[in-house]
Amino acid sequence: MQATQGGGNHGGAAGDKLLLATFQLEKDARAWWESVEATRANGQFTWNEFKEAFNSKYFSQRVQEKKAAEFAALKQRSLSVVDYKAQFSRLARYAEHLVNTERMKAKRFLNGLKPQYITQLAPLDIQIYAEMVKKAQLLEDATDFTDRIKGKFVKKELTSGPSSIKPTNGKKRPFNITEGPSQETKPKNSIPNTPAKSNCKHCDKPGHTADECWRKVGGCETEEDTYTQEDGNDQE
Repeated sequence: MQATQGGGNHGGAAGDKLLLATFQLEKDARAWWESVEATRANGQFTWNEFKEAFNSKYFSQRVQEKKAAEFAALKQRSLSVVDYKAQFSRLARYAEHLVNTERMKAKRFLNGLKPQYITQLAPLDIQIYAEMVKKAQLLEDATDFTDRIKGKFVKKELTSGPSSIKPTNGKKRPFNITEGPSQETKPKNSIPNTPAKSNCKHCDKPGHTADECWRKVGGCETEEDTYTQEDGNDQE
């Protein structure tokens, strides 16, 4: 193999690297290298020349395909507009067929933005890439400002609840569990005393009136009279 011989002629570490690298080439890579060797009359290549030719043929092509796919799937997600733009610019050179006009580049940038940004910027139909980036940055700044204001308002609402309200005149008003706070104590209605019934006019016994007395018929009898009558009956 001429390249291997050429590497050996140069000698040293670089020549050894070239010899090892060309020895490991297989199939299509070996055929490619042999065709490259044929372009030189003496067939001698340096290690740096080999690296440049090999990377141009294989490594850069694979990287370009990978980066092009990465660019096609690029989304802003949690990135800021500035960071998203940096990623966009870095990967765009690997997929020039997707951004070969200003309009295509602007639309590609728009489609990768956050959904809420797309909703507000799409109706503007911006066709210049630089203008699209500027509008996206302004929109992001406005959104961040609004979110900060809302955050402060919510925090203020949480810290100023009902417990922080002070009573008027600097005095606490009494609280009654059953009647509620600040209600005046109302006097309870007094129950009139029921007068006790007087003794029966017939038997002079308490607890009933003359109209209710069962001894009314025939006159009243005292306990002594009743007892005397019962004793007389027993003696008979």
